[in-house]
Formats: sequence, structure tokens, C-alpha cells
Amino acid sequence: MQAVSNILNDNLPTTGEVVAENEYKVRADGSTMKALTWQSPNKVQVKTVGVPTITQPKDVVLKVTGSTICGSDLHLYHGSC
Repeated sequence: MQAVSNILNDNLPTTGEVVAENEYKVRADGSTMKALTWQSPNKVQVKTVGVPTITQPKDVVLKVTGSTICGSDLHLYHGSC
């Protein structure tokens, strides 16, 4: 994980402004994955979505193998932010 962190630190903008797009291109082979998606306050859903592909030189695709939820994430879940 430290190696990935170092690569990200070396390549992310240092201006404090990171541009994230909510749309991505999927792999040409049509492969899919499961994704937890936020739908609306108090509603999340597991969906099958296309596996993203790298389209820009500084793109990365990470495989998340574990996760937790932070108390501050509950503000989004409950719609209070």
C-alpha cells in the first residue's frame, strides 16, 4: 500500500484541487464488478457496473479488498450535508 500511496502523492496535483469525474469508460471486454452506490438519503444499493478502464496517463484503477464506514459518512447517508 505504501508504494501506491507514494505514486499517488507524486502524481496528484499539489494545488489542492483534484478533478474527479463521475462517468468513466468501461473495458472493451464488457467485464463487470459489484459497486455500492449511494441513491438518496437512507438508500444505498449494490449494482453491477462495468469495470473501468484507464483512459488518461495518470489514471489509476484500485481494487478495494476491505472497507469501513466513518461516522462522518453517515451525514451523507442520512442526507444532512
